[in-house]
Amino acid sequence: MVCRLGGPARAGEKGEGTRAAAAGAVADVEMAVLHNGSIPAFEATKWDFKIRGMVEEQRRLSWDEFRALPQTEVKADFHCVTRWSRLDNWWKGVLFTDVLKLVKPKPEAALALMLAEQVTRQMCR
Repeated sequence: MVCRLGGPARAGEKGEGTRAAAAGAVADVEMAVLHNGSIPAFEATKWDFKIRGMVEEQRRLSWDEFRALPQTEVKADFHCVTRWSRLDNWWKGVLFTDVLKLVKPKPEAALALMLAEQVTRQMCR
């Protein structure tokens, strides 16, 4: 699923959301839970975050190292391609711009790709 954040709130700002659902969407008060099957247990000791590719210095962070990065709160609307919106959500976490400060992108780098992977025993069978 591809979803995007909308509204005027940007990195580091605590602004107001757009106050309206996206065109053709329905405003919803509850965040939809969209997944298939059970949710695997999180194992912090097996989690790692790699920054590699067109950067001067590749980095790898453990869960504790990642959690030690600056945390930022922003207020923004959530508009999903499945035609629902949730307005005025508070989000807290590590900004991409703060992660980018850990490495120096090479001048020819134009895009960033972020991937998440969860491998469970059931997936390996």
